Amino acid sequence: MRIKGLQRGNAVLFNILVFLVPCLEQDTFSEPLFPLDHNPPIRDLVSRFQAISPSPRKIPITGVKGTIPGGGHFQGIQEVQIKGKQYAAITGSSSDHSFLLLSEFTGHQARFTSILTLLPKPFKHAGGVQAVGDYLVFGIEDNSGKKASRVWIVETSHLLEAGIRPVIEIQRRGPYKRSTAGAVGMAKVRGRHYLVVASWDSETLDIYESNGRPLGDASCQFQLFETWESSRADKAGWIDPGYESYQNINVLVDMDERVFLAGFVEVDRTHRADLFSLDLDKRTHASRRLQKITSRVFQCDATTFRAGAGFVCREEGKLELLSISHHAPAIELFEAP
Repeated sequence: MRIKGLQRGNAVLFNILVFLVPCLEQDTFSEPLFPLDHNPPIRDLVSRFQAISPSPRKIPITGVKGTIPGGGHFQGIQEVQIKGKQYAAITGSSSDHSFLLLSEFTGHQARFTSILTLLPKPFKHAGGVQAVGDYLVFGIEDNSGKKASRVWIVETSHLLEAGIRPVIEIQRRGPYKRSTAGAVGMAKVRGRHYLVVASWDSETLDIYESNGRPLGDASCQFQLFETWESSRADKAGWIDPGYESYQNINVLVDMDERVFLAGFVEVDRTHRADLFSLDLDKRTHASRRLQKITSRVFQCDATTFRAGAGFVCREEGKLELLSISHHAPAIELFEAP
């Protein structure tokens, strides 16, 4: 009887292994179930920021076909990789719809690929943008009514397709100028995504926290974590009290999982990037969430931080910077040594 029981138990164990082994092999050896949803951490991030060249290299966008939508201007720029090729993804506004311009980009030359319509009026203003792994996150706002916006997270491989739709959409509606989304940044920190959405003139920052699921998972959700208000900021530890109307923001993480927020602005024809530490500890008082730690001036020639600017996080740990003009199809690249 023992032998029969043992044989029967072994048979059950064998059937379980037959079921589990293919699953384990799939998880271990196959392609990832979801696209990459984080950027590489930057070693010595502040030093890397300080090392970026203050003078750019101009890269015209050639082969532009048709008419770039009028009544608005370019609003943000990021570098993305799609199917082994690099592209510049440029958000923009127009008189009747928001759009995204895609240009194949090598760092030495750029060639027009396509213009994608995003949403019709009143959501005709696609603002600041950030690339996060194989995703792109940006806001689309009603810049006339100033009471509503959408935040889209889009898989970059879909940018080569017509009629792109977000994998995640956050709908925002509220008081005048408080629920817009002119600039957006995001990073993955200790297994969760933190999304920062700047309201009109970046007067407030809404910080959202994910539930820890991959961005491509249908169960991934974001909840509002906190609203930071510039008017109530405790600036005791800041290098200076300046806080501007940032047109683009980026969220970055270093090798020690410290989080930083960068704001890009043009003030009196001076193009500046301000770098803040961003404390996401729930025990930290909201007024001390941001601390300004350093600032740099860059010498734009054909572009402006008033239109669009943003970092590029290289796999080798380099930090570089892209900017775009309001209307002219040209990119400027601020390189790392």
